[in-house]
Amino acid sequence: MIPVMEPGRGPDRRTGKKLYWREVRLCSARAEGKVQPVYGATLGNAETASWLWQQTAQAGGFGPKTSVHGVGDGACWIVDKFEENFGEQGAYLIDFYHYAGTRRRGLPIGSGEIESGHRHVVQQ
Repeated sequence: MIPVMEPGRGPDRRTGKKLYWREVRLCSARAEGKVQPVYGATLGNAETASWLWQQTAQAGGFGPKTSVHGVGDGACWIVDKFEENFGEQGAYLIDFYHYAGTRRRGLPIGSGEIESGHRHVVQQ
């Protein structure tokens, strides 16, 4: 989540400004043996993020014989898009932070509760 400011009215546009939060979808790719990854970021929807993920992976060296290792929070849409983009070439792992939080709270993986919790904490 990132803070986004909508300018207000008046000569300096500070009067009546509004602050709200937007979700940024990030991805990175790095070929085996390389040090520097390629990054992608969007404020777009899941389809836009999926397209960006594919483009970022290709820029990072993804090809027809490449094995892909994905790491994320386990949100259903992310796992679905990972499978669409990489299919049999990919293996997805839920990061420990999200796995532990999900298990501690007794929630099923990909329930959305963990992701919603992040938004709540950031906005407070």
